[in-house]
Amino acid sequence: MNLMTTFRSAAILLLAAACSTVSQGQDAGNAGTQKTIEITAKRYSFSPEEITVVKGQTVTIVLNSTDVKHGLRIKELGFNVESKPGHPESAALTPSKTGEFDGSCSHFCGMGHGSMKLKVKVVDAPAQ
Repeated sequence: MNLMTTFRSAAILLLAAACSTVSQGQDAGNAGTQKTIEITAKRYSFSPEEITVVKGQTVTIVLNSTDVKHGLRIKELGFNVESKPGHPESAALTPSKTGEFDGSCSHFCGMGHGSMKLKVKVVDAPAQ
């Protein structure tokens, strides 16, 4: 590979990385950076145990599992994501209604599976 080919390859990789960062970091309805919430799942709890999101604003939820396969389902908001240990998975959530909703583990993970809960508060956007 000559120097010019190497330079072109590096430029293409940098451009691709820059485009990827912009497309992932912006919300179509909001010119700012999209919010990301990381949630850790382990037998038999989520951490944090409660999250607050804003109605109509997209948030990326990243689910990390520390021990076995877990899922996070928020049935009333039509949200579900699953993660294996060491393989975080993410999904976008754009809540369309306010209130308090229960998230639960959507993948059977043992005897305490039924007690694995996450509280999701959806609030109206603050007045500007």
